[in-house]
Amino acid sequence: MELEERTGSGAAKTGRLLGALVKAVLAIGILLGAFAVAKYQMDTSRTAEQHQASRQAKVVEVVKVQHADVQTVVHAMGTVVPAQAVTLMPQVSGQVVSLDPGVVPGGLARAGETLLEIDTRDYEFAIQQRRDTVAQARLDLLLEQGNQAVARAEYHLLGEMISEQDRELVLREPHLNRAEASWQSAQAALAQAELNRDRCFIRAPFNGIIRDKQVDQGATVSSSTPLLTLIGTDACWIEATVRWDELKWVQFPKDTMAGGSLVRVFDKSQWDPDVYREGSVIRLLPDLETHGRLACLLIRVPDPFSLGSKDLPRLLMGSYVRVEIAGRTLDSVIPVARDHLHSGDTVWLMNPENRLEMRSVEIAFRDKHRVYVSHGLEAAERLVVTSIGTPVEDMLLELASSQPGDMPSAESQEGDPL
Repeated sequence: MELEERTGSGAAKTGRLLGALVKAVLAIGILLGAFAVAKYQMDTSRTAEQHQASRQAKVVEVVKVQHADVQTVVHAMGTVVPAQAVTLMPQVSGQVVSLDPGVVPGGLARAGETLLEIDTRDYEFAIQQRRDTVAQARLDLLLEQGNQAVARAEYHLLGEMISEQDRELVLREPHLNRAEASWQSAQAALAQAELNRDRCFIRAPFNGIIRDKQVDQGATVSSSTPLLTLIGTDACWIEATVRWDELKWVQFPKDTMAGGSLVRVFDKSQWDPDVYREGSVIRLLPDLETHGRLACLLIRVPDPFSLGSKDLPRLLMGSYVRVEIAGRTLDSVIPVARDHLHSGDTVWLMNPENRLEMRSVEIAFRDKHRVYVSHGLEAAERLVVTSIGTPVEDMLLELASSQPGDMPSAESQEGDPL
């Protein structure tokens, strides 16, 4: 009985061991199968991705580059200042008895026009006194000339031999010289008195506009009294600063005020964006601006207040304006938009094999919209104008259209040349 019980218990243990072994083998088999399936999927998917990536091309747009002769434009900022400005002060003393009605701030004055008058009566009296002195000196001179004629006749009648010094006294030559000097002095005093009377009339030295008025009718003035400030209306100046390395593009007149680079003046604070005035560069000032090491140009603009043409906008003194200076012409360069130039002065090209080529180029000139390539590009090469997120040298490219367009000219990108 005990033997049967022991036999049954051993069989049960053996069965349990066999069941556990089978389960372990099945689990291992399942894991090995899953690993094999995952590996197969990873290997096959990577191959497919790599194969697909190797055949996929980046779609881009290109333009054909072309050579052109381009006029450079130097951009600068500047301040409008008067070309002529003066504070009128009297040269004589007296009371202001007359003031022109146009002598008010903002009033216009023509060259030679009388702006105010100082009382002339004292100076008229002085003129009359000087005229009397001149008449008396003239009479004295005539009398002395008569006396000398008598003395000369007597000297010849006597025929005496005397020294040269005695001869001058006998002929009254010192007396005649003194009479002539007195007459000339009297004439000079008369001219001075007439000049003082004329200085009672304060006239405009040039065509101008009145900026300030410091006196009114009835005021007593002297030679140290400011009367009014006048600024010229025929022309104004603009003091513009440019980088010193851009001076080589600007033309300066040699001996006259003409012949410098043409300039367009823009004032966005007062005018429409497409409105401008024209002027010309006349001088290069001798000093560099201390903080930014900038050079200062002097630009002349005629008729700043538009007195000759009401269609032109006015330039106000003290305005801060933008100028475009027409510089020298670049021969046979290739204009490239700044957006199409990449770091290190590099451009992207689509080569004949339709692959990306990154090429460094030499820049002759830069403005705010374009750069001008002098070396590194050839005519008809295809410039990539599409942004590429992760560009790689020799990557495959595909045209967005069947035929690339030509590069826009410099004029079409920024308006008419200067």
